Amino acid sequence: GGIRGLYLNSSNTIYLNMEHINSIDEAISVWVHENGWHKGIRNIVPPAMVNDVFKKIYYSVKELAKTSPELQKLVNHVEKNYSGEVEQGNEFAAYLAGKIINQENLIPVEKTLWEQIKDWVKELLAKVFKFNSDLLTEKEIANLPVSVELCNISRTLMKNL
Repeated sequence: GGIRGLYLNSSNTIYLNMEHINSIDEAISVWVHENGWHKGIRNIVPPAMVNDVFKKIYYSVKELAKTSPELQKLVNHVEKNYSGEVEQGNEFAAYLAGKIINQENLIPVEKTLWEQIKDWVKELLAKVFKFNSDLLTEKEIANLPVSVELCNISRTLMKNL
């Protein structure tokens, strides 16, 4: 239990809480989660636009949780550990993207939510980049923020060589 990782938007910094991480693999998984859907997504689109999507996710989750005890457990956890609609919506998106990336099965209500998230992200990308985002697969959408952040890291490393 406990918070394993944290991204602070204000300082653009990621922290790993090693007291709650049990292996190198788990540390990498937490780092990818924090870098991807918490930090990376903000490097793709303007914050105000992505914040609107996170708010949509937040309200959708709250509505879907009314009829899903499984999703309500996630809502309870997120509400206990995160504040505000944007931050909580971001955490819900990161949680589901992590399940997609790790090839974990989504329960039916999570599938419904993920379909909504994919549509909103595709709409956002089409608006920002003016391209046919329907060409992106489910896994590409889940991995997109992680990929962008890894490109940023690679670019920084290459400059320092």
